[in-house]
Amino acid sequence: MSDGKNGKDVVREVLQEVKQEEHELEVRKLNVIAHCLAEGGDDKEVVHSILNDTLNMSVQVKDISTNARKKPRPLRFTVSFMDTKRNILNVARNLKNMSSSHLCSLPQT
Repeated sequence: MSDGKNGKDVVREVLQEVKQEEHELEVRKLNVIAHCLAEGGDDKEVVHSILNDTLNMSVQVKDISTNARKKPRPLRFTVSFMDTKRNILNVARNLKNMSSSHLCSLPQT
């Protein structure tokens, strides 16, 4: 091979890239996105209010990712376990007809 890598090194690099992509997919599976949230306020408080007050759940959030804009925006937050995400989505789906300023949509992802 012209770049100085032997076949084993190339295979090792490809396997490492595949493992990294699989890990990133697994991490993204734990993301939950809440849509139609009004701008303003503390995002941590909004997520806490949605999960603990509106959905009546006790959930710890690992990470909150926001996009600073002046219009309703999606808010992505990450939970620790897939079961937690499933529970959130199930409870949100059951409350879908409930009118709430905090809960517009939690999609099934």
